[in-house]
Amino acid sequence: NLIIFTSKIFEKITVVSNQAKRLFPNNLQKKMIVINNVVEPIQEYRINEFKKEKTILSIGRIEEQKNYLTLIYAFNIFQKKYKKWKLKIIGDGTQKEKLIDAINYFKLNYKVKILNYTKDLYKHYKSSSPYVCPSIYESFGLTVAEAISCKIPVIGFKNCPGVNKLINSQNGILVDSNYNDYQSLSNEMINLVENKKLLKKIKKNNEEKYFLKNSKSNVLKEWLNLIKMNI
Repeated sequence: NLIIFTSKIFEKITVVSNQAKRLFPNNLQKKMIVINNVVEPIQEYRINEFKKEKTILSIGRIEEQKNYLTLIYAFNIFQKKYKKWKLKIIGDGTQKEKLIDAINYFKLNYKVKILNYTKDLYKHYKSSSPYVCPSIYESFGLTVAEAISCKIPVIGFKNCPGVNKLINSQNGILVDSNYNDYQSLSNEMINLVENKKLLKKIKKNNEEKYFLKNSKSNVLKEWLNLIKMNI
């Protein structure tokens, strides 16, 4: 209601994806313009800086929308087969205590780490594999896109807007199940780790063209054009 009310004084409203745009009423959509988030591909020399660890990575606000409890439950199953693997979650939020309770319940204190958000995320991307996004909804899965640009295999839910348009058979796996189905998520995590053919294909895959529209120069042009249109 606040958006609808205040939209009367706006010339344009920006959103980061067509999927996000379609969630709003038609009268609001007419004022909306899609401007992509910036996704800068990491330089090849930096990709080789970090030693890979047996670590599953996930980054984001620790809120209900991000569905991290499902990831904890899934990892608990996963780690029973792969005992040397760890899970790293980077972020903070209102559900952090619930996550800590789940970690304690499953006795995963030495295997699951929750770290505060940092601007230098690339060292975490490049030392981890795979990247898991358990989100229920994303307007644009920026961390998923960043992981893909780092040539890290990614996993997300097929029904998650903002993620299902980024993940494909060339860069990861979409879990075709409900958001709270931690068993299916765990199965796909195991599948990815064991799928050497897919991992090899992802490593060779070049995602630069895939994110060309998200380059800093292109996104800045879109903003400049929008500003010029409304001066």
